[in-house]
Amino acid sequence: MEEQLQEIRIFENHRIIMMDPGHSIYETEVTEHALNLYGHTHGGYLYTLCDTAAGMAALSSGINVVTLRADMSYIRPAVKGDILRAEGITIHDGRTTKVIESSVSNRQGKLVCKGAFTMYVTGERKNGAEEKQD
Repeated sequence: MEEQLQEIRIFENHRIIMMDPGHSIYETEVTEHALNLYGHTHGGYLYTLCDTAAGMAALSSGINVVTLRADMSYIRPAVKGDILRAEGITIHDGRTTKVIESSVSNRQGKLVCKGAFTMYVTGERKNGAEEKQD
């Protein structure tokens, strides 16, 4: 039997709930484009939700970052129609690196996945643009 792989779409319907310095929360609804062959959210989709929450937490502090390292734990699946809440919280706020914990929970508040992200600071944000760090 030949299976068809489909594209994964991540940013179809995100809604930012909160962005405070070092902390971000946003929500999204799982669509059919986020599902794997088994009808559950694809691991890459969940990883991207966590990575984005971590990046938003850093961005909210006025800096630009790139992901250096990530560690993910997948706890339970989510399915089409679930509303997922992604949250990023800075736990180390260094000059050149940030460590941000991200989590995704479902509508019932149950943990779907959790990640720890080490982010490298590429520069400060000035008027929406990047200024390189020396």
